[in-house]
Amino acid sequence: MTITQAGWTDILTVLRQTHAIWSAGLSKSDYHEYIWRQLNHPWGLRNHKIFVMKVNGQVVSSCKLYTVELTSRGRQFKLAGLGAIYTFAAHRHRGHACKMIEAMIEQCENNQYDGMILYSDIDPLFYENLGFIPFGAADFTFHLPWHLAAEIEEEPVNYFERHDIAAMAAIYGKWQRRQPFAFARGEDYFDYKFFKERFLADHSFLAWPKLQIRFAYENATPSAYALTETGGSVLRILEVVGSDSGRQQLWSAIFEEAYNRQIQKVRGWESVAQDMSPGYKLSNVLPPEGKFQPPLPVVHYYQRDWGRPMILPFDTALESWHNFFPCPILELDHL
Repeated sequence: MTITQAGWTDILTVLRQTHAIWSAGLSKSDYHEYIWRQLNHPWGLRNHKIFVMKVNGQVVSSCKLYTVELTSRGRQFKLAGLGAIYTFAAHRHRGHACKMIEAMIEQCENNQYDGMILYSDIDPLFYENLGFIPFGAADFTFHLPWHLAAEIEEEPVNYFERHDIAAMAAIYGKWQRRQPFAFARGEDYFDYKFFKERFLADHSFLAWPKLQIRFAYENATPSAYALTETGGSVLRILEVVGSDSGRQQLWSAIFEEAYNRQIQKVRGWESVAQDMSPGYKLSNVLPPEGKFQPPLPVVHYYQRDWGRPMILPFDTALESWHNFFPCPILELDHL
């Protein structure tokens, strides 16, 4: 048994197996291009690798390994992000996935990482048995009453474009320093994420929604932004980032757009709900003099069964991170 960084020939072998489950509606050729371009993006070249396990020269298992930085209280921590752990069907139930993860843990410890992070789409007990600790993984949701929709012409949708990245990175950098912990994001990281989302929106037959963006301004300078996506009658809020007053402007704008477009349901990860505390009520994010008066919809929380973040700390400074609620990890950072 050997575990090595994969070359493109081995990666193609893996992609032929995983297309049916992880291609997000891409054709085989588009799926191959999607992965190739991630690996060859400037951020990906430095931080995104694929490893394979071989038995008798044959690929039996694979995983992705990302290098990401998180910050907390002025300190930077280098973490390894583990993802896309896959064992070929003919080789399952032989412990290959466990051996692959254990090898990645050993490699990351030996290479001075401060910890590892992953997002579980299966029973997290599998990863807990390997030392990973779950973060909070709640989704919030609330329903909007359509009868409050205004009879006005809809505003044009502003989609997230590359020219937005510089302003987003500047806003995020200021916001990030106030969080208990957060992913470090430079412009190249935002560009990597932009490529992934836009490629799926342009090529997937599943009608993958484009990310929408709104900015709030103070003294003619962008002070906050919100990323959302809309599918049918559902609005998903991925992040609301920036100054306190800017975020309140954005919450009001998001609600007005949702009512005007007759959105039925609003959803998001628990990290977006930080502004609703204490009590996690919508009245905490909407101005009292605004058009949206009580009774406001009730915010509901439920345990998410996908994308559940988990951490394996090597540095003791990371050991308390799983205690924070709401978990501050944002959806765009899903690896």
